[in-house]
Amino acid sequence: MTRGAMKARIAQRLNLVSGEPGSVASDPFAIDNAINRVVDTFAGPGMDCYWTETTAPLVSGTREYALPAMYKLTGAYWLDSAGNWAPLRPTSPQYMDRNWSNWRNDTGSSYCEWIVFEGANRGFVLYPYFNGTATAGQTAGGLKFEGYANAIVSGIASWSADTAECPLPSWCHDGIWLGAAMDIAQTMVASDLPAEIAKAQRILGMQGPGSLAHDYRKARGAAESAAATHHQDTVRANMSPYWSAWGG
Repeated sequence: MTRGAMKARIAQRLNLVSGEPGSVASDPFAIDNAINRVVDTFAGPGMDCYWTETTAPLVSGTREYALPAMYKLTGAYWLDSAGNWAPLRPTSPQYMDRNWSNWRNDTGSSYCEWIVFEGANRGFVLYPYFNGTATAGQTAGGLKFEGYANAIVSGIASWSADTAECPLPSWCHDGIWLGAAMDIAQTMVASDLPAEIAKAQRILGMQGPGSLAHDYRKARGAAESAAATHHQDTVRANMSPYWSAWGG
């Protein structure tokens, strides 16, 4: 569903009429901001609706790297000299200390095998780290990461054209526009316009099948269920055994 289609459904569901000064419908940013906030929620921890991948340069002679803009990694790979993606094994410094006591002082190699996470927000170390002549492909994007990304850091928040498709899966779309409608209705309660306040109170006060609150809960529940199924049937099914054992 495009952003424009979501905005049209929100306006129809809330019976928004543009042109009235001070109304939500006359605010060019209100609906867009509401959509962004809800997309943020769906593409974040707890919902896990945005599984994606990103790349980063593999730098010869570099052992420490910054973490990718993902809150949950499910796989990491490096591009070898033959142009093949080879999986990196995830592990901790404690494991490395037990098995390779001098791993922190390695001099590098022509291949990589382990990705060692140094702690929350600290980045990671490659062992052995790549210390050969980097190819153009490796320099451009020799590291690849798969995982769940948050809306803001992954660039979803920059999804702004009305003609652009929502980058989250289609099974999220109803939950997103209904959630944005809920968000806007709650904003309308604080309006300076008595008619808009009354409309919002009526919408938010309705419960049961057919109400906005009921439809949003139903759509969000369906999205959560689809996300869990996608993780099990697609993400874990295609995950490297190293990462499956790691707990991705």
